[in-house]
Amino acid sequence: MLSKLPRCCGHEMKVKMDMGNFFEVYCNYCKDVVYIKKSEMPKPQMIDD
Repeated sequence: MLSKLPRCCGHEMKVKMDMGNFFEVYCNYCKDVVYIKKSEMPKPQMIDD
């Protein structure tokens, strides 16, 4: 998940949908929508016990 969401109209925006490589975030007040690209995620690694 996002650590810090952008602000719009003086309020923090909310995540509407996780779209694979992007998050769709929106403003509850003006209904503006922004797409945020996810940061590069490391490849999954197997953990040994």
